[in-house]
Amino acid sequence: MFTVITLPEDFVSSIIGYMSGLFGDLAPYITLILGVILGMLVISILINALRR
Repeated sequence: MFTVITLPEDFVSSIIGYMSGLFGDLAPYITLILGVILGMLVISILINALRR
């Protein structure tokens, strides 16, 4: 006979809510960092194209 450990549903939903809130807070920074990286790549490609 075995017992299944069941987590309370409010605990799981609170974890999911916390994670989604955390991602919601970090999303602008992630998009900003990705935009900066893409911008640097484009600028470096343009500089290399102009030097030739």
